Amino acid sequence: AKILVLDRIRSSRDVQPVGDLFPAAASRAVKRALLLMESNLQETLSVAEIAARMNCSRRQLERLFGAELGIGPMAAYLALRVHYAKSLLEGSDLAIGEIAYRCGFPNAGHFSRVFRQQTGITPTHLRHPNRTVANDVAGSGAK
Repeated sequence: AKILVLDRIRSSRDVQPVGDLFPAAASRAVKRALLLMESNLQETLSVAEIAARMNCSRRQLERLFGAELGIGPMAAYLALRVHYAKSLLEGSDLAIGEIAYRCGFPNAGHFSRVFRQQTGITPTHLRHPNRTVANDVAGSGAK
């Protein structure tokens, strides 16, 4: 059974949950930490800040994530940010720079590099899968 834990009521400006990306999360602490991360995608919290809000030590939080998810809290946070970015790329016409900002990346270039490392494709390719480099060059007037 799933347990819904709400720390606070979301405002209209808060991001919506990106879904159950980590079904292996079993403990209440890890689920609450993931919810806290989802609620703070734009302004990334440190592991120490998350642990403090969870009333546990940083090391305890890292152990819980490792045991339940096989990754650390920051890797989970990054996966949530990339997953949310992917949903924005697929479901909106927002500029890449705006999506980068909304997902907590400092700029579009950094976002594109991280997105490609995590997914194997660029944000532009996800949004326009039939576009090729040759089409981009021909369309820009470059020779």
